[in-house]
Order: sequence, then structure tokens, then C-alpha cells
Amino acid sequence: MENEAVTVKIFGREVGKLAAEPDNDRVIFQYRDGYFRDLPNIFPFVIKKTDRPQMFKGAENRPFRGLPSVIADSLPDDFGNMLFNDWLKRRGKEPGSLSPLEQLTYISDRGMGALEYYPAKDIPEAGSMKLEEIISILDRVILSKREGTQPDLNEAALFNIFRMGTSAGGARPKLIISRNKVTGEIAPGDIHTSNEWGHYLVKLHLEHVDTDYNRARVEYAYYLLARHCGIEMSSSMMVGEQHFATSRFDRSDGKKRHVLTASGIAGWDFHDPFVSTYTDLFQLAVALKVPHRDIGELFRRMVFNVVMANGDDHLKNHSFIYREESDAWELAPGYDINYPLNALNKYGSVPRALMIHGKRRGIKRADLMGLAKKYSVKGGERIIDQVIEGAMEWERFADEALVPEKVAMAIQGDHDYLESD
Repeated sequence: MENEAVTVKIFGREVGKLAAEPDNDRVIFQYRDGYFRDLPNIFPFVIKKTDRPQMFKGAENRPFRGLPSVIADSLPDDFGNMLFNDWLKRRGKEPGSLSPLEQLTYISDRGMGALEYYPAKDIPEAGSMKLEEIISILDRVILSKREGTQPDLNEAALFNIFRMGTSAGGARPKLIISRNKVTGEIAPGDIHTSNEWGHYLVKLHLEHVDTDYNRARVEYAYYLLARHCGIEMSSSMMVGEQHFATSRFDRSDGKKRHVLTASGIAGWDFHDPFVSTYTDLFQLAVALKVPHRDIGELFRRMVFNVVMANGDDHLKNHSFIYREESDAWELAPGYDINYPLNALNKYGSVPRALMIHGKRRGIKRADLMGLAKKYSVKGGERIIDQVIEGAMEWERFADEALVPEKVAMAIQGDHDYLESD
């Protein structure tokens, strides 16, 4: 391996090393001697179980940036990359100048899941600040980017923004925080892992991003309704009636948990329509040998997403959790279950991110039941009826979440109760 190799660790142990191949952008991975024999399912598909170096020739597409997809899952998405690039510019570097390997060393042990990357770049300690103060500063950062100016911020504020905002996935503004269970102190989410702290992902309502209405409240209403419909989700709440906070399922009992998205675990580009199907997602779950109850849970989420018009249920919005003690995988709790469009704008027929029974529009009950039968989901018709019955409670949960009535009614107009085939 080259001198600039990056060491990959999990659960305090070295998994292997990553290095750039000389004279091109491809990446080589090599397991540490015999590691894949200890925990053979840690990377079940993308990385081969061999001691020999492996080159990732087909991973140059947009989401993976030349990395093995299981590693690329650790990189931030649009919002995190925006903050990352802003951080670089303030230090005299060109945005995008970091290689993916170097970006991993900035993430180091700060990322989602349990994978860690070394040597770690030295990032200054961030001083404690109140959450609302951090959010106000972030709002100013985004406004300044739109206006092409630089906000006048001190280094402590910049450190907090960088540490809290660059490790989360997704396109919308969010922060990773920890909260002391006794004192209520708020700290960047990469500092503490002990059981004395609760760990949260906070999706933000920012004045200069969501100008029409508060989308965090809509997501909270969807969370309440999804739980009502029997869908497993991490405990969530509204913070200050403005921001949606959800407990991180990649942290439990003071320990990190190995979590990969469906895109990362299988190496599927979630932009690719040929693999963006529920059939592929169910096949992946079966190949991972998840408990059969997880297949039923996945079916229930699919039904909910159809009925509640969540068409943004792409392959990075479904994840699996690894159990070290049994070297086995299971379905992660549901997340990013929301109405993805601007409810106050009129849209035509919007295609779904994941195809169902060969279709992205006009899904029928028979299409859903085709997958229920194929994957031996018991009581498929009953699950559909339960979700539809739960969806009828939308107004009650929207009111509880303080969603404006005109927004709630506009969203309800897109719900599909599958009344006839």
C-alpha cells in the first residue's frame, strides 16, 4: 500500500487499508491479514473476501467517488459537502480539492455508523454553544452563500458548524448533536459516545431555506402517523417547535453501530433507475438473511410510502444494521419518511424514486400484493388496510405537529388510498 494509505477501523480494530492507485483516481482496498475471516459479513457483497489488494474500477460514478460503496457511505451528501467546501475556502483551499481519501481523514471517527478512518486530521475542539445559537449562525451562513458574501463569524462558531454539520447525509440542513442526559448540555455529535449522552440528528427549519412553511413539522407529523401505522422508527421530537430531532440508531448504549444504506451495502447508484426498485431492495434484504419479520416491516414501509405520497424513498433512505455478536444484518428503523415536495406548489404526476412492480406512477393494490406474494409477506392485504386506516388520521397528527391547515390539506390531496384497481 502507498504511504498515504488510510487505515479503516471498526469496533476499535483495524479492518484494512485504502490507498489511491498511482496516476489515476481509482482506489485500492486491502484487508488486514485475515480480518474478513473474523467477521465475514462486515462487508457482505462489494468487497471480496480475500487478502489480496482490490481495485475499484467501476466505482467512479457520482455517489461513490471512486471508493468502495461501503466506504463512500461515510461521505457527506449535498449539505455536508457545502459546509465542507466552505470550511476549505476559509483556509485557503479550493472547494473540491480534497481527494475522497483525504476527506475520509477529516471525517475520521466523526461519521455516521461505526467505520473510522486514520490518520485523523486535527480539528480544533469546539466550544459549547446553545443549539438555537448554532442554528442562527447556520442560517446566516446559508444566506451569505446565496448573496455571495462571507458572514462575520468567530472561529468557535465555525468549528461548531463544521463539526456538527459535515458528517450527516442528505441534502437538507441538519446537525449531529449530543445532549447530556443530566445537565442538558449540547455538544457536537462527534465528541461523546458514552451512555451519559443522547445522540440526535436534528433537521432544521431555517428562515432562508424553508420560506413557505416549516417542513420539519411536516416530517414530525409523518413520524407520528408512521408510528401509528406500526412502522418502527427511532424516538423523535420537535425542538423549540421549529426543528425535527430524531435519536440516532447508529448509537446505542454508549456504543457505535455499523450501519450501511442499501446503496452502500450493495454498491447500487441510487440515481440509477435500473436498480432503483423495491424488488431489488427486497432481494437485498433476503440476500442479507434478515429476520423474516423485517421483510414484513419493509412491505409495510413501502405501502405507507405509496399511500402517503412519499416518493423520495430511494436506496439511501433504507438502511441495515450489523450485529457484531452474531455477524448478521437486520433492517434499520425507518427514517426520512416525509412528504418530499413543496405542498403549496402544484405538480403533475411525479415518478417514484423506487419502482414497484415495474411502475413509478399509478401504483395499484395488486402491484403491492404481487411483492407480498413473491416475498411471502403474511397478511399483505391486512397490512395495506391498516396503513390506509391509519392514513385517515392525517389531519389529527398534522394538527398535533402544528402543520398549517392549508399545507396539511394540500398534502392530503396527494395521498392515495388505493380504493380501486
